[in-house]
Amino acid sequence: MVSFDVPNSWDNEIFNVLKEFDNIFNKLSGSLEIHNYMINYSFNDTGLDINNPRAIKYYEKCGYSYIYFSCIGFIVKWINKYHASSNLMIKNLTTLDDVQSKSLFQILFSKFTEKRIYITLLIYSFLYFCYSILLSFVSSEYSIFPMSKGFCTIGLEYSPQFAIVFLFHFCFIPITLFELKKIKTTNPMKNSLLISLMLTVSCIIGYFIFIFVPFFNCNSIISYWPSDCFLLFGMLIQHYMHIAKPLIYSINMDKKINKLDISINGLKDLLKDKDLCKELMLFSLENCCVESVLFCKECEKFKKMALNSKNARNSNFSGYLTNYFGNIDNYNIKSIALNYLDNCDEKNIDKSLNLSFDDFSLTRKESVSSLTDNFKMKMQPLPEKPVLIDIILIASKIYDIFISGDSVYSVNITNKTFKSVSNKINSLAGSALKSHQSIKEFYNDNDVENIFDDAYEEVIRNIFYNSYVKFMSIKKDETNTNIDHNYAEFQINSA
Repeated sequence: MVSFDVPNSWDNEIFNVLKEFDNIFNKLSGSLEIHNYMINYSFNDTGLDINNPRAIKYYEKCGYSYIYFSCIGFIVKWINKYHASSNLMIKNLTTLDDVQSKSLFQILFSKFTEKRIYITLLIYSFLYFCYSILLSFVSSEYSIFPMSKGFCTIGLEYSPQFAIVFLFHFCFIPITLFELKKIKTTNPMKNSLLISLMLTVSCIIGYFIFIFVPFFNCNSIISYWPSDCFLLFGMLIQHYMHIAKPLIYSINMDKKINKLDISINGLKDLLKDKDLCKELMLFSLENCCVESVLFCKECEKFKKMALNSKNARNSNFSGYLTNYFGNIDNYNIKSIALNYLDNCDEKNIDKSLNLSFDDFSLTRKESVSSLTDNFKMKMQPLPEKPVLIDIILIASKIYDIFISGDSVYSVNITNKTFKSVSNKINSLAGSALKSHQSIKEFYNDNDVENIFDDAYEEVIRNIFYNSYVKFMSIKKDETNTNIDHNYAEFQINSA
């Protein structure tokens, strides 16, 4: 899953996301320090005349394109996160072809990662440097060293910046707007992206009007509002909507957390309450993380099941896999969530086992080989260990639905956690194939009941930040409103 990398440690609650925002955008926008360094080097070390307007203009425009890299990085990562963890929210997802088909945006940017944007920045800077050197041989009035010879070219030195600006506004923005239109959700981040992109397009149109339309270009209005102001205003919009606003939101959320008596343990207790969990799950539908709640519930039941199955005589797994490996063509997440909670009974683990994801599983083409299919083949020589076969297949099925990068329902976890869980799952089959190993030794060697713990803790923190805090805040406001309303009615009745 293309995902945001949430830090593993900084705070036990929500500051991990605040740090993530800070790191991503400081690093991406920090590339502008290259621009500042080039100016200082040019003016201080090369003897370049600081009054040379073309030199100043040249180096100022060097930094424009780096801002676009920052904006592209944030937009793509958010949309990829949405697709990776919340395809469940896309309406009319009723056929297998719809699930597996990819839009143009996903084809172009589905492999996007934070590391690759850094590599892209380095490659762009290197190619731009080489381009500037080659260009210095074209004109006798243009030189990189010594720079004091001047920058009087025919404008070719601005080609890379113009190319980035053109690609962003006339290629990236239309594709992104079309993709956002397909996202049927009221998530505030979607609204921010739409507003910023539309305002940016308006700024670009205004810029070209002021440049090419004689009425504006030759009017006194140009002295009060130069054409470059449109570019500056557009960049301010991008910076505020994509960088400043999320940081402000994180800070405000932190303040709310300090005012509320909530914690990770409180969230875990809430998940055990059937009615409260149902409300949180419905609330999570609008925050694109309902699959995270389902994953946490499934992990809790898997742990109980694994602990019970340590007894070699346990035979409570008959019929469980038949239900668990059910297959449908229409994955309606809302009805699944409600049916799942209606059937779930935390007090009776043996009963709830047979109801977990009853007839609701990941749909995929028969030609696609899943981890579960591979385990089925490997487990064929183990008829004498039915309990181990069942527990491994169940674990692999949870992996297929919630962890695998091929799943449209995968949860949001870091690459480190993804690799850790994948390695643990893959090691199960090898351990089970050891004929001399007893069931007790198998569990002790593989720590089976804790195989999803790393992913569980990471997902529970994501739920805490993305849904639980806001959910509790709304619930608290509703409670206070009801109290005030009841008190007012009491005063009226008393009068």
